[in-house]
Amino acid sequence: MHRRSTASGRLGRAANQPGVTGLVIGLVCVAIGSASMGLNSGVVVGRLLEGDERKRDSGFTLYYLGSTLGILIGVAATGPLQAAFGFHVGFGFAAITLIIGSLVYWPNRQAPHQAAPGPTDPISRSALTRLAAIALIGAALLAGVLVVGIPLGLNPAAVVAGIATIAAGGYFIRIFVSAKVQRTERVRVRRYLPAFLGTLLFCLLYQQLLTTIAIHSEAGTDRRIFGIEVPASSLLTAAPFCTIVLGFYLVYLWSRLGTRQPSPETKFAIGLAITGIAILALAVSAAVSASSPLWLVVLIVFAFGATDAIVSPTGISMATEVAPTAFKAQMLSLHYLSAAIGTSLAGVIAQIYLPGKNDASYFGALAIVTLAAAAAFLALRMLQRHRGVPALLAPVG
Repeated sequence: MHRRSTASGRLGRAANQPGVTGLVIGLVCVAIGSASMGLNSGVVVGRLLEGDERKRDSGFTLYYLGSTLGILIGVAATGPLQAAFGFHVGFGFAAITLIIGSLVYWPNRQAPHQAAPGPTDPISRSALTRLAAIALIGAALLAGVLVVGIPLGLNPAAVVAGIATIAAGGYFIRIFVSAKVQRTERVRVRRYLPAFLGTLLFCLLYQQLLTTIAIHSEAGTDRRIFGIEVPASSLLTAAPFCTIVLGFYLVYLWSRLGTRQPSPETKFAIGLAITGIAILALAVSAAVSASSPLWLVVLIVFAFGATDAIVSPTGISMATEVAPTAFKAQMLSLHYLSAAIGTSLAGVIAQIYLPGKNDASYFGALAIVTLAAAAAFLALRMLQRHRGVPALLAPVG
């Protein structure tokens, strides 16, 4: 009887996977699932939009709005459920919605393939098995490093950033040296490199909303409206809301402009410039006073949401457009790796931030780097026009 109860206790503990081990296993599984979903859906959208480049950016903006809307609904639903009933209910709700989504997709899964047929040279079963084995081994190694390293004080963000950087460099080298890639395709991939770095930087900046800006608004912002204090977490929901609102307008705008819409480099310059100005305003406010006004924080959050609607869909669209025929999915993987590197580096540099001590210098340094990147994108586009290089997706008017 004692052995049975002991075995039951061990089984229960194994099922719950408490502590760091359970957290790492859960995060790795979520990462694999979300990455697979994002890659496949992005490639399908790219094939659907082939042959109609005038509507490519508007189509990817609409595609990006779908994921952003899901994020907004998820945050709005799981947060209150977790607060009221605990983490089990919050995570359980997320799992149930995933099951519902799978049930909706399953009977309609052939529709995208009929509209956008797959490659004529599909991957063999043996190659697919090797790829699956490599992915599982890599995930196991990453999980092992995190499980062992976190208790020893290793920063998991630095580990993820390092692994993602090595993987991205390896993918780029493989594409540039592959005999399956033509010379013109290599030129187009080189054209994507600035967008890779721009996406990395933007993701690094966007994650400040969840780290340093959230901490600053929690401690240094008077969040009372008509005597009621607004939670700092509520301020952050304004970013995806603004992305959705502006995104629908951009879908219409890019579609209407067609070949007269700004080039991808110009869109990156605009997005990074808006972000840099917003962070600079926060730095100036922090230098003047320890408490930033609520309207300024809200405006900054809305600026981040607006630039997300400009930069993120443009980066996805550009990655799928320049992708060599033999590396369609890999190019989109590279794009998401740039986002992973930027997000991880955000966790690394956030350790420099000291609330109430170096707010102005920290945000000021971020603003200078961002504005310099925006100027570099604008200069790159001007140089391209001077040399007669057309825009990759849509020429500037």
